[in-house]
Amino acid sequence: NEIFELFQSAYSGASEKTDDSNVKEFTICSLTESGKRVPVYVQKKKKSGEGSATQLDAIVNYIASYCNGKGVTRLSSIETLSNLV
Repeated sequence: NEIFELFQSAYSGASEKTDDSNVKEFTICSLTESGKRVPVYVQKKKKSGEGSATQLDAIVNYIASYCNGKGVTRLSSIETLSNLV
C-alpha cells in the first residue's frame, strides 16, 4: 500500500559563479620617510555572494534573452487562463 514516485530536485538559490579565477589579489603601497608602508590601492577577489545574481536569476535571464532573440512569444499567465473557465 505504499506509493513510490520518482522526482528530481535542485537548489538554485546559490550565487552565480563568475569568471573571477584569473583575478589576483595584490596591494600597492607607498613608503613614508620613516619606512612605513601606506596602502595606495588594494585589489581583492569578490566574495561569492557579493552583488551577484542567483543561479535561478541567471538561468531565467538566459532563457528570456534566448527566446527574445529567436522570437518566441510568452504564454499567457495562469491568472488569465483561470478567468476564461
